[in-house]
Amino acid sequence: MLRFDISDLEDEIEVEFDESSEDLGFQDELRFADRIKGRVRISRVSGGIEAVGEVMTAVYLECARCLETFKYPLRTSFDVIFRRGSEPIQWQEEIALKDEDMKISFFQGDFIDVGEEIRQDIIVSIPIKPLCKESCKGLCPRCGGKIDKGECKCPKEEKDSPFSILRGMFSEKEGMEHGKS
Repeated sequence: MLRFDISDLEDEIEVEFDESSEDLGFQDELRFADRIKGRVRISRVSGGIEAVGEVMTAVYLECARCLETFKYPLRTSFDVIFRRGSEPIQWQEEIALKDEDMKISFFQGDFIDVGEEIRQDIIVSIPIKPLCKESCKGLCPRCGGKIDKGECKCPKEEKDSPFSILRGMFSEKEGMEHGKS
């Protein structure tokens, strides 16, 4: 866990970390290929405690095109301001959040937990449509073979189009013009 006692924080502290996915509260959402490593600098700022850091790890993802599992390296950074108290809840009306509102987290007591911020940052860094490589051609819609790996042996057919009837008409006409019938 990345909990820090800030009760006697005078200037700033910088800490390197090397955590397991379980230490940061990941259960079965992601399959990690590496430990979660990085560094965090914690300092007092007006209005709270600032935690700035970077995170490096790798996860196994499934390609959205070919369904093959691949190792995806993740490198991300975070910057959050911890403020003492609890988050104000406004249920009556919708409000628009500003950019600076997105980097505020609340804490009580003398400890801040950077682990939850790192966990959330990793989750939002996962691509919505992960690809094993940008040029992945995916699966054949007929046989299900992986096109990139040559597993598809389907004959190459022209797509059926509304104009395919014209193809037959032209070939018959050409045959008549050249004395063929």
